[in-house]
Amino acid sequence: VIPNSTHRYLFEVENMGNVRDTYNVKAVSIDQNWNIILENSEVTIEPGTTKTLTVEVFIPENAKQDSNSLTISASSDKDSTKQHSTTMKIPIQQRHSFTIQPSATAATFDSGAIRSEFTILNDGNGADKITVYIANTQEILQGGWEIHLGTVQGTELKYDNTTLVNVSISSGSSINIPISLISKRDNPSRQVTARIIALSQIDDSEITSNNIIVKYPQLQSSSMNLTATGAEVSEVKSGDQMV
Repeated sequence: VIPNSTHRYLFEVENMGNVRDTYNVKAVSIDQNWNIILENSEVTIEPGTTKTLTVEVFIPENAKQDSNSLTISASSDKDSTKQHSTTMKIPIQQRHSFTIQPSATAATFDSGAIRSEFTILNDGNGADKITVYIANTQEILQGGWEIHLGTVQGTELKYDNTTLVNVSISSGSSINIPISLISKRDNPSRQVTARIIALSQIDDSEITSNNIIVKYPQLQSSSMNLTATGAEVSEVKSGDQMV
C-alpha cells in the first residue's frame, strides 16, 4: 500500500462454542501512528456461526516497512480466558531517501594523508542498499591529492577505491564512511571539495549528492622542556607551544 492512504479489510469472528456469546473485538498496530477504526468493537454471535466485520486503517506518510503488522483479537464476555488473535502484515510501498552529511569529527593528518569521514543517513521508510562514489577525482588530483574511500562492514571497494558498493543502512539509521586524502606533490591545496554521489541499488532512480569539504588540519608543534643555549643565551622553558 502507499503511505498516506486509507484501506479497508474484512475479517470473520466465529463462535465455536455451544452457547450464544458476545465478543469484545480489538485491532492494534505496532506503529502507534496508524489510525484504526473498527466497524464494531462488540459483536454477539450464535453458536456455530460467524460474523464478518470491517476494519479501516489509515497508513501515515512516515509509515515504515518493518512496522507493518495489524493484530485483531476477540475475547468472550462469558469466559475471558476464551480469546483468539491473528496478525496480518500490510505491505507498505518503500520510499527511498537518504542524505549525505559532513562528519562532526575533525580531520586528522597522519603519514602524509588526511583522514576524515562523512555520514549517510537513511531517512526513507525501509532498509536500503547504496552505492557511493566520488565524482571529481581528477579535479582533486589537480590540487595535489589522491582520494580514497574506506570500507565499512559488508561493503566492497571498486575502481581504485573511489566507489563503495553494498552499503546497507536500515531506516532511520546512519553510517560513517571513511575518506583518505594522500598527498601526491609538495604543497598540495589546503582544502579539498569532494563531490560525493550516493544511489540506491534497489531503486537507481533515487540519487543524492553533496559536496564534502575537507580542510588541512591545523598543525602545531609542542616544545616540552626546550633548552636554548649560546654565548649570550641561557634559557630553559617547559610546556610552551609554538604555532
